[in-house]
Amino acid sequence: MSTTTKDFSEKESDHYVWNTLFTRQTSYLQAKVWDGFFERLYRLGLEADRKPDWHVLNDNLHRETGWGIHAVNGLVPAKAYLTFLSRGTFPVNPALRSLEDLDHAKDPDFFHDVFGHLHLLFIPEFANYIRQLSRLALIYLDHEEALSLLAQFNKWTTEYGLIQEANQLRIYGAGLVSSYGEIQHVLSDDAEKWPAEVSQMLKTKHQPAQLQPQYFVIPSFGWLAESLPEVEKYIVALKVEAGPTDQ
Repeated sequence: MSTTTKDFSEKESDHYVWNTLFTRQTSYLQAKVWDGFFERLYRLGLEADRKPDWHVLNDNLHRETGWGIHAVNGLVPAKAYLTFLSRGTFPVNPALRSLEDLDHAKDPDFFHDVFGHLHLLFIPEFANYIRQLSRLALIYLDHEEALSLLAQFNKWTTEYGLIQEANQLRIYGAGLVSSYGEIQHVLSDDAEKWPAEVSQMLKTKHQPAQLQPQYFVIPSFGWLAESLPEVEKYIVALKVEAGPTDQ
C-alpha cells in the first residue's frame, strides 16, 4: 500500500520528506557538484535519517564559519533579509515542503535553505561575496532598478551558478543543488553554458518557474566579490544616488 500524508504525524512526515530529498540529491549530485560539498554537509551535521535539529545546525554552522541562522516564515522584506546577510546571519525557513511538493517547492523551504545554501558559507570567498553584495544592496535599497540588477546578478551566481574546477564543470548554486530536475537540464547539451561576464549577466533575464536556456560559469569563487565593483559601475551609470546606510 502506498504511503500518504495522512499516515504520518507532522514531525514524522518532515523526517520522511527530508530523508527522501537528502538521499535522492546526494546520490544524484555525485561527480556533479563543487569539490568540498559533501565534506561541508558532514561538518554541518546533515544526515539522511532525520531532519536536522535547529539548534545543533546553528551551533555547527557558527563553530565552522562564524555565521548563524535565523528563522523566517515566508517571504521577508528586502531590508530585513539583506541586513541579516550583511551581519553574517542566514535567514532560513523552518518549514519543510510537503510530500505533494517533493520535486518543486513553491517557495524556498527548509531543504532549499539548508541543503542548498549553507554549504556555500564554508567558502570564505563566497561568504565574503554575500556580505558585500548585501551591503551594496542596502545602500541602493530605495532604487528599484538598482536592486533589480543586483537581484539578477545574485540569481545567476548564488542560485544558479556553475564553476569550472580542474577542467570540470561543477554545480554550486543553491537552486541547482536542491533541485532534482534542473540538475539534469543544466549539465545537458540543451542548456548553454556561458563564461561569467558581468555585463552579460546583468542583461540576461532569469525566467522564473522554468528551466533556463543558459547558465553562467565562474572561474573561481574569488571572482564573485572581485566582480562587484563592475556591477556597481552599472548602477552608478543609472545615475542612482546612494542612500544612507547604518551598516
